[in-house]
Formats: sequence, structure tokens, C-alpha cells
Amino acid sequence: GGSDLGLFEINEAAQLVSEAAHPEANIIFGAVIDDALGDEVRVTVIAAGFDGGQPPSKRDNVLGSASSGQAKREEPATPARPAESSRPAFGGLGSVTPRDEPATPEPAEAAPVSETPSAPVAPPQVPPARPYQDSQAEELDVPDFLK
Repeated sequence: GGSDLGLFEINEAAQLVSEAAHPEANIIFGAVIDDALGDEVRVTVIAAGFDGGQPPSKRDNVLGSASSGQAKREEPATPARPAESSRPAFGGLGSVTPRDEPATPEPAEAAPVSETPSAPVAPPQVPPARPYQDSQAEELDVPDFLK
């Protein structure tokens, strides 16, 4: 937020995040003053440490009918193919079905090793290091507190 952002507003934003987060979540918050935002407050949430649990489903199972005034219960659709793996997807949400990877072919026979020596390899050329020049150190100022 802007320069008029106070501790009350920061604490209120942290409370909103903690109410939306898991009860055991470790929440660390801080504040940055950005006058370009004016009266707005920007909240950034970084989440880590997912254990692969499924998020709670937020589906409306009861639909109201305006014409008849009766509620109709909608059955959840069954998945076309059950998940074969319980490994969490990116971000720890959902599950991933492993792809069928092609089998790597076994090598038929190792190629015969040549006994003839090859030409010696020269080491890479490294340019010589420049010697230290005291004139470079004289260009730097010593801070007052070190004098």
C-alpha cells in the first residue's frame, strides 16, 4: 500500500489470509510501502509444503428450479477412467496418471574397443591473470566510520 498504510490494515490483510488458509498453516507476513498504489493494498501469498491432499470440492449439489419451486439433486459425474496414481500434480492438487513410456531397447552387443592410442589432447589455453595494481585500491574511498 501507500505511505499511509498502517499496522491495522496490515494485520487485517493477514487475518483474511489466515482465515482462508489451513488451521495448521504457518503464516508469516510483512509489508512494503509503495506510493504508486495509492489507496490500494496488494497482497501476495506464497504457499509451500503441500502434502498432496485433495482440495475440498466446492460444488452445488442442490439446484433450485424457478418454475416449479422444487429442488433437484444433481448426481456427481463419475470419472471416465480412474486415477492409477495418487502422486500429486504440480502444486499438490489433483492426481497424475503416469504415461506408458516405451521400453528402452537392450543393446545387442558392445562395439569392440580400439587398442590404438589416439593423439594426445592439449590442455585448454588460459590467459595469464593480470597482476594486482595498487592504483586500483587508491581509487576507493574509506568510509568515515572506518577511519
